[in-house]
Amino acid sequence: MHDEWLAIATSTQMKVDCMHWASIDYRQHGTNQIGARPRNLLESMAFGWVARRVSLARLCVLYRSFLERIDEGGLAVDPVVREAVEQRLRHSLARTNLPRSPLRRMAIVAAELRSGRYARFSYGIRSATGDLLGLRV
Repeated sequence: MHDEWLAIATSTQMKVDCMHWASIDYRQHGTNQIGARPRNLLESMAFGWVARRVSLARLCVLYRSFLERIDEGGLAVDPVVREAVEQRLRHSLARTNLPRSPLRRMAIVAAELRSGRYARFSYGIRSATGDLLGLRV
């Protein structure tokens, strides 16, 4: 989460790009602030919805905080960058607040697909399918 914040803040001042390969290994140890533990099959299936919602809710807090800093004058940001963060927030909020019923989710997922935000801010059709099925993707 620290890397995410640094990347967003840095992108307001200069162009940021991603490498398409892993340059380091993620190391787990007992004092990690945030870490993953192996999940069994039941946890992966049953709690994927909850894990995804928690992760997306965390992103919503991050994006809101960033927009507040911009609005308070703490960061000089290109309006295009601000709009992109706002769109990310909208997408994360839509995904975080999806109803449990697959039928009720369809309209929201379809609207996000039409907006292009799944393709731009998630894993496209893979994330949309996961949202429809209530999976963690």
